[in-house]
Amino acid sequence: MTTRTMVAAALASLTGRQSNVWPKVRRDYFFWSAKRGCSLATDVLAMFERRLSMRQSRTTFVRALPVANVVEAKFDWASVRAIEPAKLYSFFEPEIFGEETARVLRTVEVPSKWIVSMSDATVVGGFQVVAHDHLVLYEPAGNPHNDFVAGSWPFVTGIRNRPAAAVWYEYDNRETIPEGILLSGRCSPNYYHWLIEYLARIYSVLPVSELRNVPLIVDGAMFPQELESLWAICPNWPIFPLRRGTLLQVSRLHIPSIPTFLPDTLEIPFWQGSALCTSTLSYLRETIFARYGIERVEPSRKIFLSRRGARSIINSEEVEALLEEHGFECVDTATLAFEEQVRLFAESKMIVGPLGAAFTNLIFCMAGCRVLGLATPFGKRFCIQANLAGFAGCDYKIVAGEHPMYKPGDEHTLRDVELMHLSFSVNIETLGAALLSWE
Repeated sequence: MTTRTMVAAALASLTGRQSNVWPKVRRDYFFWSAKRGCSLATDVLAMFERRLSMRQSRTTFVRALPVANVVEAKFDWASVRAIEPAKLYSFFEPEIFGEETARVLRTVEVPSKWIVSMSDATVVGGFQVVAHDHLVLYEPAGNPHNDFVAGSWPFVTGIRNRPAAAVWYEYDNRETIPEGILLSGRCSPNYYHWLIEYLARIYSVLPVSELRNVPLIVDGAMFPQELESLWAICPNWPIFPLRRGTLLQVSRLHIPSIPTFLPDTLEIPFWQGSALCTSTLSYLRETIFARYGIERVEPSRKIFLSRRGARSIINSEEVEALLEEHGFECVDTATLAFEEQVRLFAESKMIVGPLGAAFTNLIFCMAGCRVLGLATPFGKRFCIQANLAGFAGCDYKIVAGEHPMYKPGDEHTLRDVELMHLSFSVNIETLGAALLSWE
């Protein structure tokens, strides 16, 4: 991105000789300036875009705003209601089959629970909130100054060396509601994030009687299974589905805290971002079991969580053939309704599968279920699935996969998120030995 390119884009806009390319060029330059710490340029660009939007009747929300941590600092337009204090959470790193490395005991903090209420708020982008000329920081993992923030990076980035952020959001619809509770978040279409981070927020809302029947603002792009889980927890609660491309103004907005800390960055070890809130998970599990009439019985099924059509295991046919020999059913949970997924995991005595969103359902397993997670070698120290299994009382082991680019120790120094998402192969002999060790 060059200054000459930006000037050309600006002149094209002012003279009316522009294409669909120029807004993207200007947005990229706006974010580039913010990331480089060019504060003056960022402020000027934001002001320029606002005036241009008014002149051309465009629907683009562009701002350079101070970041407001509404829990750590006081603002006269926001009030905070404490729900539960922070607490410590301890766990062992997962056991890796065939490796003799010691399982290290880790301790992290589960964030405190609270609800912040504010007046005259605007929800933009991937559920970012703007109020009283501030970008509201309500989720530590969503801090715009982090090196990467999934779900919000197309709309928001931090301004380097300044407690502020650049916001750019193009919308085609504008709506206003008098009051709402923000339930969804930047990654809510992802089943794992939805269940653990966002649906679990309802735990903090339920004790507050005056919030009963205030509409829950949820992502209009969520999958049916996610909506089914919401109906299981809140069957009679009004819902406001927020369609992407909508700028939503809320006269009175309530934001319950995120009960975990699951950052997207690889700048910290996996274990530091593996806190689980057992109180919220217990509430979800017990409420959903009661809703579906699921009783605690002796599980009998053995399932393999296949991921057909998704990146994962290169030699998946070999893996499936071996598991079928051992009496496993091959199941793609993406084809199942939410209740079917819950029942499947509650009925399973042994589960094998690649680490992914389906493993979130481990919270519905019965104690004693045995789980083998098939992991890329780059992510074999990933702890969150092991912690989900531990919450339910499952036995859990990792079978580390193979990849030609992997070198021993990479799992401790990995900084490239693309490597985490590469498909990998599973050594069939190792997998067979792991199965036999549990049969």
